[in-house]
Amino acid sequence: MAPLFCPRFFLTMISASHIQSLAELHLEGSTGFLVDVRVSDGNAISILLDDDEGTSIQKCIALSRHLESALNRDEEDFSLDVSSPGLDQPLKL
Repeated sequence: MAPLFCPRFFLTMISASHIQSLAELHLEGSTGFLVDVRVSDGNAISILLDDDEGTSIQKCIALSRHLESALNRDEEDFSLDVSSPGLDQPLKL
């Protein structure tokens, strides 16, 4: 009987606490703050960002770029969504 070929994909799970630490480091000294950080199956990272002075798309982009540069795609495949909470989100803070 011939052995079955089974490709192995090793996916490193990214922890929400690691993402939170990276995001808080970026936000330190600013008026921005995290509302929620989630990492679901397949390393789908979802971050809700708010700011006392109003959340802009530029602030979301800056945080996204900071996280992209801090994570290594060669070691961990992930998707990243940084947004501000909308009316469809429950009040958390």
